[in-house]
Amino acid sequence: MGECKLRDLRLILLKRVSGVIKGSEMAFHLGGFLDKETYTKLSSRAYPVFAHQRAELYSLFDLYRKLKRECGHYDPADRSPCFVLLCHTIFLPS
Repeated sequence: MGECKLRDLRLILLKRVSGVIKGSEMAFHLGGFLDKETYTKLSSRAYPVFAHQRAELYSLFDLYRKLKRECGHYDPADRSPCFVLLCHTIFLPS
């Protein structure tokens, strides 16, 4: 398999995992992302993708978060909760 195809597969994997760990409604209500225990206990019927490899995938996700933090980078899933909070503060002040 070529390097480009391998890189594409890694990006697809990361996007799928991040979509659930960071992009789900449950993640939003739990402070931005699911913890490992919550992610590994998700229903395989509701979230069938990688259902039997969640612990390993979460470890990869942790490495991604660490590298991202060390480099000072953000991804769209990091910005979304901040945007929602900002909109809530501006348009629905207490």
